[in-house]
Amino acid sequence: MHKGVHFIVVLLAGLWVTGCTSPPPPPPPPTLVGEAESALNRGDYQLALTKAERVLLVNDRNRTAIYIRGMAAFALNELTIAKEALSSVRSAFSLSDLRCRRIVKTLAKTHFKLKEFSEAHAVYQDYLALKDQAGSVLIDDDLYWAGVMADVNLKDDERDQWWSRLSAGFRKEKGIK
Repeated sequence: MHKGVHFIVVLLAGLWVTGCTSPPPPPPPPTLVGEAESALNRGDYQLALTKAERVLLVNDRNRTAIYIRGMAAFALNELTIAKEALSSVRSAFSLSDLRCRRIVKTLAKTHFKLKEFSEAHAVYQDYLALKDQAGSVLIDDDLYWAGVMADVNLKDDERDQWWSRLSAGFRKEKGIK
């Protein structure tokens, strides 16, 4: 064995035996997308929107950043931004991804707040279909909004059909007879 190789083998063996190795490198700092997602999850919507928009300056196709931008904009009542972002990213997530259903439901509510009632109703119907395809149970909030979307489109029978499935406590809380 060459003397240089022998020295390295002995040195490495000594480090292994004594446990003297360099500490692992520190974890990498969180990414800007991760920071935006954390801000969104903790309800700091302005920070989430700012960080998502910084990501989009570099990569305008980053679907997670577009999702965060849309959800944060909706929470901040920046409805035009929310509508544009959520519409553009709507089909970017698979049906099994919970974000897909969140996007569609929030987009329907965005149309509703913008008084685009027929669009709101149509998009909400898509949301209900996604929940059905995923095998998810409709909760009171889903039933309530389905009724609201029908109500603003003068579909009283449809509204009554959805709201008849609401729990008694939820009906009372919302003032529905």
